[in-house]
Amino acid sequence: MDYLLTWIKGEEVDYRFVSADELEKLLANEEEEKNNCIVVSLH
Repeated sequence: MDYLLTWIKGEEVDYRFVSADELEKLLANEEEEKNNCIVVSLH
């Protein structure tokens, strides 16, 4: 399954499409960004 990952850094908003495996790695490594992100599953 793919996901849309959106996060806020200061006044900037960024997004990225990721696979389930990549999402787990990103969230494990980006502890600070995890608090400011929205994850949406794409069907």
